[in-house]
Amino acid sequence: MLGCSFAALGGWHGWLGMLAGLALLLGAICGLLYLAEARRKHGDRKDSLGILRRRLASGEITAEEFANLRRYL
Repeated sequence: MLGCSFAALGGWHGWLGMLAGLALLLGAICGLLYLAEARRKHGDRKDSLGILRRRLASGEITAEEFANLRRYL
């Protein structure tokens, strides 16, 4: 007969493989999103430190104010 059986598609092993593949794909996507968010946050800190350094260099803030503000970043 030309019917399709579950065993012909790989049985339960095929379904487990498919679920494992989907889990790996989901894990990879979540990992990439986590890394992108971490990189964005780190970039914000670098920008903030740059602004503080410019303000210190131009005399807008003192070295003590710079040290205090840097601790909050």
